[in-house]
Amino acid sequence: MPERTVEDRLREQYFALLPDIRRVTEELETKIRHCLLGISSRLDSWEPDPVRDKNGELLAFKYYGYCEASDKVRAEFQVVPMLTALFWEVEHAAIYKPSPRLKGVTQSLEMQERTTKVFKALQAFEEEFERQVRRDPLV
Repeated sequence: MPERTVEDRLREQYFALLPDIRRVTEELETKIRHCLLGISSRLDSWEPDPVRDKNGELLAFKYYGYCEASDKVRAEFQVVPMLTALFWEVEHAAIYKPSPRLKGVTQSLEMQERTTKVFKALQAFEEEFERQVRRDPLV
């Protein structure tokens, strides 16, 4: 019998993880839908105010309007920051303090490389933002 290839072993590992991947996806989608429920069910009373770059390309979704709790206070709902917060919640539970079952995943070279890329991108964003704020004479 021929020796199993790396691809075969990775495929087997993927299919072993697939049920967990689906459960995690379902849980995150449920949490996101729960966070959006009060707003998405009444978006007809909310005005879209998308953030666009200088070429008109969409950068972020945001909405503003009134909640049922008060017609005196107008609010703004930003979709991306809410999703970013969920990312950090997952990152904390899966990467920073992984369960014993996930330690092998988080210690893999591939996950370490991707995690490092995400952190470096976020750090670069923060550094550039701070640089722009210090440079802007109106701030």
